[in-house]
Amino acid sequence: MTGMRESIEAARRGVERTSDLATAAAGARERVESYREEGEGAGVTSFGRMRELEQERDLAETRLRRAQAGGEGRRPVSEPTAAGADDAPMLDLSESAGPDEWDRL
Repeated sequence: MTGMRESIEAARRGVERTSDLATAAAGARERVESYREEGEGAGVTSFGRMRELEQERDLAETRLRRAQAGGEGRRPVSEPTAAGADDAPMLDLSESAGPDEWDRL
């Protein structure tokens, strides 16, 4: 009985995590679009900031796709990162890896 309960809890956590990732990805997409629209109106945008927002969006969408596929946590070496580094080593993108660790990548 305990094994089934643990399985149910693990599935529930997975659904919650996927929901959180979907919310984060949607927010990142909205920030990119908002910044893009802001730049079109006033003409005052930073290309660096736009690139940063696009990278955040790409990472959020990648994490969401990986979670939906059931392989959250690690990516194969051949999967490109948002920055486009195809030869990067395996990355741990589990819940324990935070933004401070991502900055070093």
